[in-house]
Amino acid sequence: MKRKITTVVVAVAILPGFALADSYQAAIDGLTRASYRHMELTYACRHVTGPSHFSNARVAADNAVRATGMPTDMAMTTVDKMVSRIRSAPALKARPSLTDCTTGIAQTKQELLHWRAKFRRLQR
Repeated sequence: MKRKITTVVVAVAILPGFALADSYQAAIDGLTRASYRHMELTYACRHVTGPSHFSNARVAADNAVRATGMPTDMAMTTVDKMVSRIRSAPALKARPSLTDCTTGIAQTKQELLHWRAKFRRLQR
């Protein structure tokens, strides 16, 4: 009986750690996906917004990937792979309009900020 109680206590103590690890990994994945989507849209909209928005999105992606604890050289390589995938893939829309670009970039930026805040909360 004592062994069974010990097993239950250990299992209950370990379960929140697994849930936290899953939430932490989900935040990392969400942050990476949001970074990719933001870079993808700023690249597609570079004819409207200029190349500086894409450069800023790339820096934000570098910072987001590095914030996950990945070494800087690996983070830079990861973002370089994202950029090459974005540049080689056909654009979602050939030339999005100004309205689509401004609203879309604002939405993807907010999504990126949301995931960054969620990730930082889980780091504490």
